Amino acid sequence: MTKRLVTMNVASELSTPRKARKADRKTKAQLVPWNVTEVHTFVGHVKSDRLYAPLLLSLMGLRPAEVVGLRWSDIDLTTAALTVANTRTMMGNKTVVEKDTKSMAGERAPSASPGKGSLEEVQGSPGG
Repeated sequence: MTKRLVTMNVASELSTPRKARKADRKTKAQLVPWNVTEVHTFVGHVKSDRLYAPLLLSLMGLRPAEVVGLRWSDIDLTTAALTVANTRTMMGNKTVVEKDTKSMAGERAPSASPGKGSLEEVQGSPGG
């Protein structure tokens, strides 16, 4: 130890006891995904929101970093297809880091048809 800095992770050899893990699993609240009616209700309420298109993309399964990493060149509105190839994240509230997806599984081409109309509106708006 130099200048009170630890040269290794002192917690790396620790593990949570099995009983505690099981007890934690039993008390953990189960998250229930929205049903179709709830999704339609949500979409109806956010239709006029400026974040409508990104919210739809999130409901389609895109991760937040993938949504903000999209470029117009990644979206083909004629075939209603989009390509997820980049992610964009904020580091320390100052620096934006853009990089490829973590794995080949992250690079995919989901259908953009559920959000096609709202994406066309955003593309045609000032700043779109």
